[in-house]
Amino acid sequence: MSIQDQIASSQLSGGNAAFVEELYEVFLADPNSVNANWRSYFSALGGSADVPHAPVLARIAAIGKLNGSFQASGKTPAAGPSGMSEAQAAKQASVLRAINSHRTRGHLRAKIDPLGMMVQPEVQDL
Repeated sequence: MSIQDQIASSQLSGGNAAFVEELYEVFLADPNSVNANWRSYFSALGGSADVPHAPVLARIAAIGKLNGSFQASGKTPAAGPSGMSEAQAAKQASVLRAINSHRTRGHLRAKIDPLGMMVQPEVQDL
């Protein structure tokens, strides 16, 4: 059996990824709430040092929605959910925009031509 066959038949294959990720979230919240087999598997990954991802992702989504609504209106919040001042919130929004620009358009500026034969496009967001 090839490694590709083993991966395809594994519980970690693409079709089960959402289930395993959700189970891992449950494990991170309360390790005793999952089956002993899964508990030992996740423990072997070093999951005890990890924190649940759902609250972090929810916070990022909330900040993104907050920043998006203020960007659309052209205003900056006086004090965000974390009690930031207007200047701090504006800086934080700039940082988030820079991170998002590099995540979505960074590949356009990647140096993938060691001979320098390609002309790289100018990316305004970066």
